[in-house]
Amino acid sequence: MTIREIQGHLEELYATKVSSELISKVTDGILEEVTAWQNRALDSVYPIM
Repeated sequence: MTIREIQGHLEELYATKVSSELISKVTDGILEEVTAWQNRALDSVYPIM
């Protein structure tokens, strides 16, 4: 998602305006954690209920 898309979603859902700088700071702050999650080892089997 682009910063503008994120701004649009936040405005639509929460009726609030958020600066592009704040969005960049937040996404930069969690980027390492997201990358680690994306690269985690997956289990060979996932049971379905």
